[in-house]
Amino acid sequence: QAEDGIRDIGVTGVQTCALPISTLPTTLKRLTFKNTSRDKISLNIPNDIGRFKQLNAINFVGCVASLPEAICSLENLQYLSLVNNPDLQMLPECIGDMPNLMVLNLGGSNPQQVLPQSVFRRAEEDEDFNLFTHG
Repeated sequence: QAEDGIRDIGVTGVQTCALPISTLPTTLKRLTFKNTSRDKISLNIPNDIGRFKQLNAINFVGCVASLPEAICSLENLQYLSLVNNPDLQMLPECIGDMPNLMVLNLGGSNPQQVLPQSVFRRAEEDEDFNLFTHG
């Protein structure tokens, strides 16, 4: 029952992205992990991210190295922010095909290294899609 009431999770600090995603309630609408420490955190987000079907916003700041293709199963996702993730690897090709994704923020990363062609194509063809690549 308590799980039904939690809609937003925001975590900051040293242990930020060490929090197991599998322990979070599936009813989340917004998820924020923010590394505010001087310690470098660079994790691979697990396939469990696909469990959160109601998520409409994800904000991973300074803590992510990669996202799995399972992220593309989040049909309600509208906002994906991956700011200040210098170790971020190529995003899944399916990111550009997510129908409800309207904002992709990659400030602090190299868009040429992390963006698949599907995202560039979407940015050109969909005037409602917003791609931010500068910090």
